[in-house]
Amino acid sequence: MSSKVFNEAQLKILEEEFQKIRAAGLPRPTKKARAAIATALSPLGTSTVTRQDIGKWFGRRARKADGVKLLQPKSTEQTAMLKESFDRNPYPDDEEQKRLIFATLLTKRQISDWFKKQRSLRSDELRARGYPARAWGEPGPTNSAALKKMWNGVEVERVALQNKKVAEGKEANKKRLPFTDITNEFFEAD
Repeated sequence: MSSKVFNEAQLKILEEEFQKIRAAGLPRPTKKARAAIATALSPLGTSTVTRQDIGKWFGRRARKADGVKLLQPKSTEQTAMLKESFDRNPYPDDEEQKRLIFATLLTKRQISDWFKKQRSLRSDELRARGYPARAWGEPGPTNSAALKKMWNGVEVERVALQNKKVAEGKEANKKRLPFTDITNEFFEAD
């Protein structure tokens, strides 16, 4: 999937709009605002700009501003935890997903996508273990407000835990002795 390439004039307008949105404390522009931005940008370029193009650009720009890498591979520890859980049950329930969210600091979507991919890759193995190719008995997605509220709470806790671990890592790095100090001590001893 390729992303829209904007020219300099379009990027300038997009950046100004991004700063306005951030100053207003909003995470992203509304559909109506994205459509208005797309309409303003289309005459400046060689191709039509859609509100979806604007949404993608704002999403990438926000992640960049927040210091989030666009693609973060899972660590070996995260993968090991996911594999262990998958071996127990390829269709994790809500409690298992919550446990994995806090253990791996991955989002619910990342975890469910990983499980879907593994079920697809290991379909023959799963059939041999007695699991159906698809979980026909599983309930489908629900739009229950209570369930959404619960998962939003889980996500807030996950982000807080992730931020805490990042802060602890920064503190640990501050306590380390810089390499230059070690070499200076070594040479001063001579």
